[in-house]
Amino acid sequence: MCSVTVRLSTTFNEVSVYPILAALYLVKNLLQYYIFAYVDAPGLSETQWAAFILLCAGCTTAQLNSFSDHALQTSFQGWVMAIVMALLSGFA
Repeated sequence: MCSVTVRLSTTFNEVSVYPILAALYLVKNLLQYYIFAYVDAPGLSETQWAAFILLCAGCTTAQLNSFSDHALQTSFQGWVMAIVMALLSGFA
């Protein structure tokens, strides 16, 4: 019977970037709450609806690949998830 030992290790350089990312996420999340306090989300103007539609169209066309037999670079599921993410981001 053969036993295999798996060791996971990291270096300081790999771990040192995590506090920077954590701080950026902290600022982003705090800004979201301040934005919600000052911005009326349900009242979208025509310009905001147009920007929302352009955001969805941009996410869709970014997935197109003209150099392949397949129309999309990613699978259908990935494409749908990207659209859902754009919709959720826009509605938030």
